[in-house]
Amino acid sequence: MIVSVDSSQVDITRVWESMQYCLTQFGFKKENDQYWYCDDSVQILSLWACYEKWIYTQPMYNLFLTMPTIPKIVLMLEDETLKRHVLLFDYQYRRIVLVNIDKREELKIKTLHIGNPKKLSLEFNVHIQWLNHDKKPILILNHSWKFFVNVMERIALSSCCA
Repeated sequence: MIVSVDSSQVDITRVWESMQYCLTQFGFKKENDQYWYCDDSVQILSLWACYEKWIYTQPMYNLFLTMPTIPKIVLMLEDETLKRHVLLFDYQYRRIVLVNIDKREELKIKTLHIGNPKKLSLEFNVHIQWLNHDKKPILILNHSWKFFVNVMERIALSSCCA
């Protein structure tokens, strides 16, 4: 079946097949009642890996692809150890979101509020500090989040938060 939506053609059958494939990739199963249910044994980290593919298809992330110096994965100092995190921006609520991708640990999500949550506000109100370490430059946000990044990434992240 082909449906016309705003003068563009959409093949509903193809979209439905794609959705079913994605649901199975996420760990959902279709039961006898024709509804889809998530299997309890699905690992959260595998769900994150699937969901991450779609995050970068958002128009705002396509805009930032023109700025390749913003890292997708950052090293952050926590409890005197470096941990890898996926770096995301929540534009609606003006937050930086970190997702711990270390498979040895439980999936953890941390957020840092970097501005006024009012959509039309230009206020960010974040403290930015630069330090030089003998291995890599460090970017510290709000006195607590310490990122080990290269010089270009540090400039780009600072610009996003300033």
